[in-house]
Amino acid sequence: MYFPQVLRPRPILFDLGDTLLNHITTNPLPYLKEGIRLAYDFISEQSHALPPYKKFHAVVLRSYVWAFLTAKLRRRELDLHTSLVRISESLSLPSDDDFVMALGERLYRPMKKLGAIEEGVHAVLDRLVAQGHPLGIVSNTNVPAPMLDQHLEEVDLLKYFPVRIYSCDVGVRKPRPAMFLPALRALNCKPQHTLFVGDKPSLDIRGAGRLGMITVLKVRVGKPPRSRYRPDHVIKHLTELPGLLDRISWQCLETPPLLPQSEFPARRFLPRPAL
Repeated sequence: MYFPQVLRPRPILFDLGDTLLNHITTNPLPYLKEGIRLAYDFISEQSHALPPYKKFHAVVLRSYVWAFLTAKLRRRELDLHTSLVRISESLSLPSDDDFVMALGERLYRPMKKLGAIEEGVHAVLDRLVAQGHPLGIVSNTNVPAPMLDQHLEEVDLLKYFPVRIYSCDVGVRKPRPAMFLPALRALNCKPQHTLFVGDKPSLDIRGAGRLGMITVLKVRVGKPPRSRYRPDHVIKHLTELPGLLDRISWQCLETPPLLPQSEFPARRFLPRPAL
């Protein structure tokens, strides 16, 4: 029996930081210190016994740095929730989920100021959704998923992305395939029919390209960074994405389910001359 192929829009996956949300600074330390002060004030309001602020600040900062370095050495993602539980226990504070999440929200609240949405992004996403493009997010982040989802809700982005894969949930970071595969499976799409938009060649372009996805590098300022991992396309603003999609030749996408993980096409990157 003959089954006609169905033409449908390409799925599009996005990185979060410096792709959907542009970072306004590369130094988050002042914002982290502000978050530690908010967390200290929150605990004080709960009438819990606390050490002097200077000691509390040192305990939180030392614990965060230690957890970050340990995760990096193990090539894993930092588990911020577990770190907050350990901090709470070391200070004889409650360690239940509600208290830990409330504590983490105070720590993360100033960090939200680091991300800004460029003009026209909502209109672009409205257009992509109206055209039927399935959308998702694949992001390296140690911020617990509920806090990130709340942030996306506050900036009116959550509604566009039914699929959101965060490294804090997966346990590993891009460019590992384990970060991309859950998104592909959730969207029921093949990598060669999927676009990935990100800002880091060594993480986004490398990881998505190895699986065979069409890669789009977002470069906010200047030329693309020197890297052996070359994208298929380059844009400076997300508002260029609809035009890029119009230029990319559409393919007849078949309706059978996603390929098994073992059958994903791999693309090996070899050293190339710098751009």
